[in-house]
Amino acid sequence: MYKNAEIIAIGNELITGDVIDTNSALIAKSLLALGIETSIHTSVGDDESQIISLLSTALKRSELIFITGGLGPTDDDITAKVVAKCLNRDFVLKEEIWEHIKKLLGNTGREIYPFNKKQAYIPKGAKYFLNYSGTAPCILLEEGKKRIFLLPGVPSEVSYFIDKEIKHYLAELNNSKIKIKKIKLSGISEAKVNEVIKDIVDKNPTGIAFLPKSSELVIKITAKAKTENEALQIVDETTQEVVYRLKNYVFGYDDDSIEYLLKDLLTENNLTIAVAESCTGGYISKLLTDVPGSSKYISTNVVTYSNKAKMNLLKVSQNTLEKHGAVSEQTAEEMAIGIKNLSKCDIGLSITGIAGPDGGSPLKPVGLVYVGITNGKYSKTEKFLFPEKLPRTEIRTRAAYKALQVLRSFILEMTN
Repeated sequence: MYKNAEIIAIGNELITGDVIDTNSALIAKSLLALGIETSIHTSVGDDESQIISLLSTALKRSELIFITGGLGPTDDDITAKVVAKCLNRDFVLKEEIWEHIKKLLGNTGREIYPFNKKQAYIPKGAKYFLNYSGTAPCILLEEGKKRIFLLPGVPSEVSYFIDKEIKHYLAELNNSKIKIKKIKLSGISEAKVNEVIKDIVDKNPTGIAFLPKSSELVIKITAKAKTENEALQIVDETTQEVVYRLKNYVFGYDDDSIEYLLKDLLTENNLTIAVAESCTGGYISKLLTDVPGSSKYISTNVVTYSNKAKMNLLKVSQNTLEKHGAVSEQTAEEMAIGIKNLSKCDIGLSITGIAGPDGGSPLKPVGLVYVGITNGKYSKTEKFLFPEKLPRTEIRTRAAYKALQVLRSFILEMTN
């Protein structure tokens, strides 16, 4: 049974920041689903001495080692050869791999060059899996009880090998089962959540993790056991206990997103909405319309960035703008009423704020946002204040998601 793994991502492009390493995250998640925890992620350039040093250390502390990148046909792709050197193995040609590469290139109409043959060389004694999504094979080396997987750097090829080969290979070797549940929260801080469920966390310190995001807070519950039923029972019991204490802030689970939850709420209750945006510049509309079928419940969405647009389209009064300003509770309320009247929908949603980096003042700093909402009979506004040093795009993103959470809460109030 393998309990821990280590991931080494190789490539100068990773070290310089030109490419973001998504392979390590994909591998770690896939391993966790098999009951194997990843303890270390490391990135290193295409440097022979550093790769050898890292692999030598990894072999001392980890049972499974995954190395991605550096298996291409060019001179800077040195991973397979360096690993062979580190393990004192010859570097040998595998004719089956070479024939497969030539066939794949030929079938796709690409020219075959002599340097393509480089990808058919592997450390002596290694096993391999042919690549049907690219050219470089996945190479498996066994060093005693240790296992080393060499994977290409292309994310789609890593995903292919995990799904088609690696997870099946490891499932046969591993006996433990793991279950994961994610609880999604909004409207509560990470510190407050920790205070509310601290005793639950203390009982299971490695099984509960907090994953804060700009738009939500995720509590990740992980359970490992000998059987699937045992792991599932642990997860279910812990989830019930956490949700009982935080039920007012829970909006979804696992892969739920606020946009899809809104789709279900709106369609089930036969409601239509319209949105008037200022500081978010259409981002709320984008999130809503990213969902297939959203045309059934979205009526009219507009971006009213200027005061003139607010007055002409939404009938926000000039007096309100002069007295309270474009970024105010009063303007947000009138924008929501205005877009509802314009579209003749069931719910009007508005947002106005200061996304920065300029435009703030002591009374109205950058990051100040108001969200307005109305159903014609009842209107309300909510005020949010995001850190003013956040990038403009981050303030807009957070504000848009807050608006969607306000919309969800409003619908639940209407329908319950």
